[in-house]
Formats: sequence, C-alpha cells, structure tokens
Amino acid sequence: MAKRIITIGRQCGSGGHRVGEIIAGKLGIPFYDREIISLVAQRSGFCGEFVEKNGEKVPDSAVFSCAAGTFYGCPVTVPPSADPSLQVCACQTELIRELAERGPCVIVGRGADYILQERSDCLNVFFHAAMDHRIRFIAGELGISEPEAVKYIREKDKSRSRYYSRITGQEWGNTKHYHLCIDAGEFSPDLCADIVIKCLV
Repeated sequence: MAKRIITIGRQCGSGGHRVGEIIAGKLGIPFYDREIISLVAQRSGFCGEFVEKNGEKVPDSAVFSCAAGTFYGCPVTVPPSADPSLQVCACQTELIRELAERGPCVIVGRGADYILQERSDCLNVFFHAAMDHRIRFIAGELGISEPEAVKYIREKDKSRSRYYSRITGQEWGNTKHYHLCIDAGEFSPDLCADIVIKCLV
C-alpha cells in the first residue's frame, strides 16, 4: 500500500518540525504538531497550557500498562478519575488515530509512529543532527545564548525519550523503529522534504 501518512520523530533542534511543514505544504495535506495541543484541549476540557506541558508526559503508574499494550494497543478507556496527564495522553492517542483515519497528513512527535503501528500506509521518519548544528538552530530560533540552547536541547530530548520509552517500551531514536532516518544537519529543509516525499511509494 502506498504511504500517505507521515509521522515525524525528531531530536530537538534538528529542524524536524520545519521539514514537516514543508512536506505538508508541498503535498497540500494537513500538518499536525502544535495543532494537536488545541484539538486535545477542546476535546479534553483541559486548558491549552496544561495540554502543552503534559502532552509528552505519562505518569509512572501507567508505564506497565503502556508497555503491555493495554493502553496504546487497545481502545482507550481512561476513567475521569485517572491522573490528568494520563487523560491527556489518552485523548491525544485517540485524536492521532482519528487524524490518520481522515486522510493523508503529517504528524509530528507524540509517539505517532507507535500509535499507528498497525497501519501499513504510514511512513515513519526520524530527523537527527550533530549537536553543534542543533545548538545554532535553537539559539537562533529562540533568541537565546548557546549555553542556554544546550540546556534546552538536553531537557527536550530527555523528555521526549522518556515519554516514548514509557508508552512504547522501546528506545526513542532507534533506527529500527523508522523507515527513514535523515541527518537534517547535512541537507537543507527543502531537500529533506523532497527526500521524504520521494519515499511515498
């Protein structure tokens, strides 16, 4: 089956978000990253700030069920009394599945490659880059010093890695979980986008 849904995992500062936007623009399909925050907020009743803070978190109490497949592998049924972070996680999972059902799209982060693992029409991509490239990228994007950028990158990568491992039981960034891994520091965002698009066969 032809690939029509693109999931993007990315190291902080690799430019994966920017490449995803370019891909969606070239293909004329929806792009979901921060958009997921507002959609989850509308559906869950939590404010956007809370969803953003907890969108890539999952409580320790849920680790065993996530790894066992009783959370992500089955219909999501989280009671209202559950930990708020878990409620956000569950709502986010349902939403990602629904977005994929609607049609071709680009989805960034949030374990989308794992959530949609049973679909044969997904192309799972991971963007990485050398640390010096990422530092310059984040310092420029956020207008902060390079030492501040280093701290920001380490915190973001640690958070994403922890979240991914907790909901999947797998290692974040491990090449075997993706169809395509690209060193975004070696190519322009536009060329990275073209490479991904060429793989949609």
